[in-house]
Amino acid sequence: MKVVLFCGGLGTRLREHSDTVPKPLVNIGHRPIVWHLMRYYAHFGHKDFILCLGYRGDLIREYFLNYNEALTEDFTLSGLGGARQVELHDARTQDWRITFVDTGLHSNIGQRLLRVRKYVESEPAFLANYADGLSDVPLDKVIAEFERRNATATFVSVRSGQSFHAVNAGEDGVVSGRLGDLRRTVPELKLENEADFVEAMRQAVTDPPPIYADIIKINLGVLDVPDEKIAEWELGKNECAAKAVRK
Repeated sequence: MKVVLFCGGLGTRLREHSDTVPKPLVNIGHRPIVWHLMRYYAHFGHKDFILCLGYRGDLIREYFLNYNEALTEDFTLSGLGGARQVELHDARTQDWRITFVDTGLHSNIGQRLLRVRKYVESEPAFLANYADGLSDVPLDKVIAEFERRNATATFVSVRSGQSFHAVNAGEDGVVSGRLGDLRRTVPELKLENEADFVEAMRQAVTDPPPIYADIIKINLGVLDVPDEKIAEWELGKNECAAKAVRK
């Protein structure tokens, strides 16, 4: 499957790093977070990546354009006095395929996914994740269960101390609700035509809140605000969380 990774976030909670590098490039050991995440997917055989770029996307492009696996892997160097030849003993990334897409500086997740639609719309299914979503989830089992159920979509969730983005699932792991209840709260579910439903979802993708402009200034080091305001904005920039607070 193709793997869509959202790499355009501003990384507010990593301020000591994000004013110089985007969050996906913050190192864990000798390699950035996004490399480890791609290595995770490659381990399960998924090596065709689509990177949704935004904030400091130029640095992400530069990292991979200048990528040199010999800097961290075992290799044999021959021809030291003439034409050099490097033989990697564990070439783990040579068959990776990476598509770089500028999805906008202020775009939210839905907008970024929409802007890479042409790269995945012919696929029967695809994988998607935040660029820092490292885990030890058994991906092969998740996909097998997804295919067994013939589901439209699946996602991995964990228990969280936060009240936002809570889901209710049955003992079988299925997140569901009574159709009548959903139709009362989600008018789009009343649409019978698939094209109308897809267009309604596209129209529902809203613009990000105006505080994005200030968040960019913070990451660039030209605006300083108290830490409690940073924490508030980290929640507020998420439309779902913002709507929950307003209620």
